Amino acid sequence: MTGIIDNIRVLLVDVLKESLMDEGVKKFRVAVGYFFMSGLKIILPELEQLVERGGEVNLLMGNYVNRRTFEDLVCAFKDVSMARSRQPSSLITREDREELKRGINLDLSKQILFTPPTAENEDYLTLLKQWIRQNKFRLKIYTRERFHGKAYIFEAADSKSVTRPPVVGIVGSSNLTFSGLRSNTELNAAVYTQDVEALLQWFDKGWDEADD
Repeated sequence: MTGIIDNIRVLLVDVLKESLMDEGVKKFRVAVGYFFMSGLKIILPELEQLVERGGEVNLLMGNYVNRRTFEDLVCAFKDVSMARSRQPSSLITREDREELKRGINLDLSKQILFTPPTAENEDYLTLLKQWIRQNKFRLKIYTRERFHGKAYIFEAADSKSVTRPPVVGIVGSSNLTFSGLRSNTELNAAVYTQDVEALLQWFDKGWDEADD
């Protein structure tokens, strides 16, 4: 895996696809501020291979759903007044957390609603629902405070392999969107050895604190 991934010399989407196609990978963890269906769809064939060989996907996303986008003709309709009025470190109340969850669910529903009804998209959404039912694809929303971290973590099935690290991570600026994976100018870097262990601990802490 290359060191710096900036979508200029190296596209993040290419790195994700190559890593997901590695037959040794059994688990794919993703942490992003937000994601769009188009970002997930662009790596769908590789995700399908991962799931077919018994792997799973854990997606941890933040509560930031107010970004407007033209991707897939979708707009996020969340009111940003609450987010603007808070300090980044402030905890969100239970009532606000429920409101955010409703807003995020509405946003994802709108993305599905406005996805063009092609045969390809129908297959995509059907497959995604199937994975969710089988617990092969799990999505959690971090609502305790603003969540802005981005990480992509690949865990190998064979931790004793001498040719492949058991866990490899990518950290940086890219969200799981079409633009974040291939067209925005981003800055991401690969993480190995002891640093990836710290990255796993960071992800697992956020995952445990997040809502299904």
